This record gives sequence, C-alpha cells and structure tokens, in this order.
Amino acid sequence: MAISWMVTGVSKYGTTGLDDYEPGSNGAVLRNLVGVVDPVQMGQIEYEALVKAQDKFIKSVGDDTVLSVELIREMHRSWLGRIYAFAGALRNVDITAPPHGEVPEFRFSHAAFLESNLAAFEANQLCRYTPCREKDLGALALQLAEVQAEFIMIHPFREGNGRVARWVTDIMALQADRPILDYDFEGVNGLANRAEYYRAMHVALQRLDYGPLAHLLIEAILRAE
Repeated sequence: MAISWMVTGVSKYGTTGLDDYEPGSNGAVLRNLVGVVDPVQMGQIEYEALVKAQDKFIKSVGDDTVLSVELIREMHRSWLGRIYAFAGALRNVDITAPPHGEVPEFRFSHAAFLESNLAAFEANQLCRYTPCREKDLGALALQLAEVQAEFIMIHPFREGNGRVARWVTDIMALQADRPILDYDFEGVNGLANRAEYYRAMHVALQRLDYGPLAHLLIEAILRAE
C-alpha cells in the first residue's frame, strides 16, 4: 500500500488552549502512551501503525459500504489508539493552521460545532458519494476533492486529519475500481507537489473551487494506474 507522506508526532497547529507535550520532548512531541520524546522515532511509530490500520480497513470496508463519521473515528482509533489517548476523540480546542508558503493562516471549525458539522458532512458528502460508483474520472476526482476539503475544513481530530482525509478518499477510489492515489509527496518533486496540494486545498477550503484540487487528484490516480 502506498503511503502519501510520513507523519510525525509534532503538533503543527496553533491552539486556543495549552498544548500537552510529552515531558522531556522540549515541546517537540505530543503527550503519548508510549513515552516517546524523539519526533523522528514518533514519526516512524505513527507511520508503521498507519500502514497496519490502512491495510486492515482496505480489506474490511466493502464495495457496498456507506462510509460514516463513526467509521472514520474508528479508523483514527485503529491507527493511533496505542499511541495517543485522544485517538478517535473529537478535539476540544480550536486550532489554526500556520502559514505555509503562499498559503495564509487558516482557522478550522470551532470545537463547539464539531458534532453538528460532522453530521452535515455525513449527510451531504458521505451519504451522497459512498459507496462510490462514479466511473467518470473527472466526476470522481471532484467527489474526492469535495470529501477531502470538507473533512479538512472541519478538522475533527487533534492530529492526523490530513492523512485520514486521504485515507477516506483512497477507500472511495477503490470502491470506484480505481487504485489508491499516489500524491508523489516523497519523490524528487515531493516538496513542490506538497506546496501545490496545499495551494489547491486552500482554494477548496475557501469554498471558491474544488477544481484545482480535483485536477491534482486526477494526476494522483493516473500516476497510480
């Protein structure tokens, strides 16, 4: 299974509350259940856990499965449950993504509105687009882009939202008889590809247009075929 990019235990968000870091990590690793203080080691632990969890759900989620918020929370727990106490839980702090290159700071959904926003996401995106049957590549990419962007807009978890968003759309792509997407974030052009993805996601998050993100997802599908 292809993994889109390495994840780490370092919090990349600003919050309205106090971040809870592992003692001895100098604020580099979130408090965890395995006592790890080195961010490189934590990144490897998260990566290995993600591979196992993805493989489990790729095999267990059927072609006829309607994806749900509870299933997504179960996916998050399966991935991070042995690493972080917050696995599968909705965050209780507001978080802001810092500026990233040309992409300005962005504030995600307020924590107080997470449950209602997730209910709307389930009704408006998950129940409409899954099980995913779309055969036209362009239409499929637009559906995947909408699901990714709307989930990222909500950002329900303290960490791991981007990876979960791409994981959900990998499952949708498989339901539509397409491969797991290859974003090429780790290759020679990885940094440039990430920057382009962030720019396209920012456009989608502003509710301006899913098109740029859908274009990148078409490339990721074709790259994997």
